[in-house]
Order: sequence, then structure tokens, then C-alpha cells
Amino acid sequence: MTAAANAGVNDVRDSRFDAQAYERELDAVAAALAPRAGRLLMLTLPHDLGRPTCAPKPVIAGEVVRRVAERHGAALADLSDFAGWTLVIPDAVHPTALGQLELADRAARALGAPVLPSALVADRRGPGPRYAAAYARATAAHLARRARERLAGPR
Repeated sequence: MTAAANAGVNDVRDSRFDAQAYERELDAVAAALAPRAGRLLMLTLPHDLGRPTCAPKPVIAGEVVRRVAERHGAALADLSDFAGWTLVIPDAVHPTALGQLELADRAARALGAPVLPSALVADRRGPGPRYAAAYARATAAHLARRARERLAGPR
């Protein structure tokens, strides 16, 4: 059995992100999972995470994930370059269907799978013009909501 750990997106997005606490907690998760699984897979975080961006915290978190993975002998799937309108919805956090497939492929590569999940998908045309228009509308709505939140101030 393989256990996968993709943790910290909400932590990293939080203004109170504490890299040392994140490393302690992620290390505890890995320490608990590693002996219970035949293999442990850990995923870094995308560097272009969220709107508005929370840089440079995802880079710092990625370094933490790499250290923890090395300490526990985990396979590592690098998501540092995971970005773009075909892979994530306008919030730049949640993956699209194609993004989920890309995540599965990266995990499979990290684990040395002989066949990638995308090879099993019959229709790989990707997004068309209707998706591009819907993405543009969703991006505008997301940016408008974020602007309203900034004007309203903290709750």
C-alpha cells in the first residue's frame, strides 16, 4: 500500500504561516504514515499558489516537504510549476479535471508506475473555446469577490 501526503495548502495561505510548526507537524504525519505503508509519497506545493498570491511561502513550504520526504525515505512529486488555466481554477488553488489528471501523472511518475493515468484517458483534447470563456468569467467573478472582501476588511 502507498500512502500519499499532500498537506499544507491552507496553512501556507494563512497569514500566520509558521514554517517551523509546519515542519514539525508534517514530520509527525510522515513518521506516522511511513511505517504503516509500503511506500510514502509526498507532494510539494505549487509556487504560484492562490489569488492573491501567498509567495514566497509556497517555496518555503516546498523546501520543508523535501526535507521531510528525505528524512522518511518518501517518494517526492514536484508541483512547484503546477499552474495555468488548464490545470487550476481561477483561485489558483483547486485543480481542474485536467489538473487532477496531471497530479495523478506526477504521483505515478514519482512512484515509478509503468503506465501513467493519462494514458488510460480516451479523450485528451483538452479545453476548448467554451472552457476558455467560462474560465474568463470565473476569473472576473473571483477577482470581484476578492476586491469586495478587501473593501469589507477583516471579520
